[in-house]
Amino acid sequence: MGEIDRAIPLFEQSKHPADTDITGWNYYVEASIAFLKKDKKALNRYRDLLASVKKPEELNITDARGNPVAIEWPPNLNVVDSLVSCFNKSYKEAYAGCQQ
Repeated sequence: MGEIDRAIPLFEQSKHPADTDITGWNYYVEASIAFLKKDKKALNRYRDLLASVKKPEELNITDARGNPVAIEWPPNLNVVDSLVSCFNKSYKEAYAGCQQ
């Protein structure tokens, strides 16, 4: 359990100020923490909150040459979905989608 005890504060430290979190990063962080704490109810709640994040119309992601880059929206939803579907696995296995 030692690694989990060290990981949770690191996740907490990675949060963005709420008023600047346009991608749902904090929901991803909270979902990850819920997974580590084995709190499935909270994990599902944060998964739903992340899934509800709308892409800002003014957000245009480009590469170094200015070419548009397509990304799945919201970011990290696929990871959180893996955490949900692989809830009884280790974080490493769940993050990889239970394919190890």
